[in-house]
Amino acid sequence: MEIERPSLRTLVGKNNLVGAEIGIRWGKNAKNILTILDISVLYLIDPYLPYPTGNVPERIKYLVEHEQEKVFSTAKNNLKEYEDKIIWIRGFSWDVVDKIPELDFVYIDGDHRLESVRRDLELYYPKVVTGGLVSGHDYIIVNIEVDRFFNSNVIKNFENDWWIIKSEPAIDLVRWEYTND
Repeated sequence: MEIERPSLRTLVGKNNLVGAEIGIRWGKNAKNILTILDISVLYLIDPYLPYPTGNVPERIKYLVEHEQEKVFSTAKNNLKEYEDKIIWIRGFSWDVVDKIPELDFVYIDGDHRLESVRRDLELYYPKVVTGGLVSGHDYIIVNIEVDRFFNSNVIKNFENDWWIIKSEPAIDLVRWEYTND
């Protein structure tokens, strides 16, 4: 069996990894990580809530939220054999960052809105050790923020992953102000 995400292949052969995945959904990628890599602890971060959709009738909101509970239950079931290596954190990545220790890698595949991707990069990049992996999925959707953050120095591939190995001195990162417009 091979690690499915190209960026995570850079971790094969490394021992006792501490990592975080932002955006778990059904747990398919987490299971692949836990099956192939030598993981000490994997933090699984996902609020299991629907994306904000504006003015939605309460009945629809309930159905969508109930569906997310089923997805979470399925993910937990899919990963039950790895319970000793998993720490589930239900919450938005920006709200739970203080619960996350120093990491060997982070895989970002959560909220794909550009301001959320920017926030995840700004908050989780500092958590990754020098020589660690900062990576994610859906480059086609998030490329604007990923390229801005890393000054276009990220590795991309046709399987839609992006990644960078954190080095010293740190990349001269650009920071932005959050706005509500």
